[in-house]
Amino acid sequence: MHDPPHDHGCWAAIGVYAGEEASVAYERSVVGGPIEATGRHSLTAGEVTVLDADVIHAVTNPLSSWTGAIHVYAVDFLSPTRRERDPSAWEERAWDAGASLERYAAAVAAAGG
Repeated sequence: MHDPPHDHGCWAAIGVYAGEEASVAYERSVVGGPIEATGRHSLTAGEVTVLDADVIHAVTNPLSSWTGAIHVYAVDFLSPTRRERDPSAWEERAWDAGASLERYAAAVAAAGG
């Protein structure tokens, strides 16, 4: 499973209860400019992190087994203010809830679930 670079448009708390969630943090040096990777972080079972509202990150399950996590968002998860980067061209666009659901479904199917 992989989610391309995206923001949440709010602060978020993430707690992993099984497996591992790896993420790459990104920042932009100029408003509206390109993003650059600035760091990597992994959460394993029992770990929690809080992301500020301006965080841009990409998330991956680096394991061949299931990862379970609880994500809490300060606003509506389906908010139209969320942004993501097109995984092929890295162009910023409105977050596409349908594409995210398709990625999740494909990951579940690939895992035999």
